Amino acid sequence: QGVDLSAQITGGSGDLPTSVYLQEAISCDQASHAGIQPWRGVRTQRYTYARNLDGPWMLYDNRADQYQTHNLIDDPALESLQARLDEELRLWMDRLEDPLEYPEVILERLGLTESWNERSTYFDRKRRPS
Repeated sequence: QGVDLSAQITGGSGDLPTSVYLQEAISCDQASHAGIQPWRGVRTQRYTYARNLDGPWMLYDNRADQYQTHNLIDDPALESLQARLDEELRLWMDRLEDPLEYPEVILERLGLTESWNERSTYFDRKRRPS
């Protein structure tokens, strides 16, 4: 599934990928408590785009906003850009066979529900003040 980029890293030539794939399959601990859902995204040289279970979630112009403080996801002027990035994301997800699913579905498919519940119980006890 990976791509050999050693030639580019060592100063050689070759085509660079147009984007990199980003994902959080199952949010846990601090992210879960903050309401962060599972998400998938792409980062191009210029933009970072992600969607979560509710749909498009974030869009940043990395040149104009390198610290990603101004989310452009609701900017109607960027609808065509968002559509292109969403298509690039869909291609990544299809190629990697990585659908955006609810955590319970992933855990069930992998046979990890019981282990996850035990882990959660253990760490929830650890978080509680004595």
